Amino acid sequence: MQSAVYSAVFGSTTQSKRLNYIANNLANVNTTGFKRMAMSFCDAFRNQEIGKDPMVSQTRLHTVDVDLSQGGLTMTGNPLDLAIEGKGFFKLETPNGVRYTRAGMFRLDDNGVITDVHGNILQGEGGPVTVPRDSQPVINDAGELYVDGAVVGRIAVVTFDEAQRLEPVGRHLFRTPDDQSFEEIPATDSMVHQGFLENSNVEVVQEMVRMIEVSRNVGAEQKIMTTSSDMDDKAINTVGKI
Repeated sequence: MQSAVYSAVFGSTTQSKRLNYIANNLANVNTTGFKRMAMSFCDAFRNQEIGKDPMVSQTRLHTVDVDLSQGGLTMTGNPLDLAIEGKGFFKLETPNGVRYTRAGMFRLDDNGVITDVHGNILQGEGGPVTVPRDSQPVINDAGELYVDGAVVGRIAVVTFDEAQRLEPVGRHLFRTPDDQSFEEIPATDSMVHQGFLENSNVEVVQEMVRMIEVSRNVGAEQKIMTTSSDMDDKAINTVGKI
């Protein structure tokens, strides 16, 4: 019975981790540019003695990836609100290094540099993107930025071969993992929409279904532990009467 108890404990721990991700997804259903975390699990056998049980079945976390499916676009009319349709991320220079985002809520600082709401600098193909403070910039689908009919820069939209492996930083920033092979690729097939923002790609109903599934799994694990404990008690009492 020990193996059943250990398996149930490991299973409950895994479901607890899954619940945390689901809760975070739901908490960010209204966060601009948020990408839900997608989880997959596998059953594994641990070839290590735990007590007197040489092999304990356990479910463990297999992968946690970023779900990069497209979020809906909402028109704002703000000329510095930008949304990407298709693959890719805006590139930002932050105090902690380069970060990537789908949240295109930008503005001009006092020097005419385009930044996000936290002051992180939007990167163009040749560095920071700047425009005169009193100008009315026009941005086309390719990310080219026009002022008074002249091209003054092009906003960098980049992606990666395994973009789902990007690591979340806060609610809508990402960084590359510590992997030298993780290189930027121009997202040439994507389009930039001026005056729009991308919504979170979290589907509330789907997340609630996943939460119900987790609750049922936790209940099943608890039932296994209770049943195992009852059987152990019964065995002890039976032996005690012999």
